[in-house]
Amino acid sequence: MSEETHTPITGGCLCGAIHYKVSFPADPKTEWPPFTHICHCTQCRKNTGSLMVHFFTIEPKTVTWSSPAPTFREYAASPRCFRGFCDKCGTLLTWRREGSPNEIEITTGSLDESVLKEFGDTLAKPIAGQYWCKNFIKGLTDVIPVGGRYTEGPGSAKC
Repeated sequence: MSEETHTPITGGCLCGAIHYKVSFPADPKTEWPPFTHICHCTQCRKNTGSLMVHFFTIEPKTVTWSSPAPTFREYAASPRCFRGFCDKCGTLLTWRREGSPNEIEITTGSLDESVLKEFGDTLAKPIAGQYWCKNFIKGLTDVIPVGGRYTEGPGSAKC
């Protein structure tokens, strides 16, 4: 087994049909902590029923998926962007862009409770930024002071 920079973290969907493990091999692209951020876009809100969604971005090769039933599906909410979910319980698990094969975003809320209890303070802080801040709800979703704030998605102007 290769050396790892951090203990693997685990998560899955609400019904238990899909489970995953994320490893952090000793490689500059997979160091701990992963790229953490929050999205305030309308699609994430509609997809989850939440006002903001926490994600962490990793390389797909670091994720091991285990599923006793083939319930993982993807939905193309916008061109070349896919939201991965369990078709049995509806849990949003991933977001990925077709043009970025070395990146996958995993929803922080899908992590196992034990992982969140131990590492939630690190994995929920949007160190890498908050996106679609033009959708902030004053006094409610604009109160997290961590990370850069961007009007829209990655590459957009800072607020």
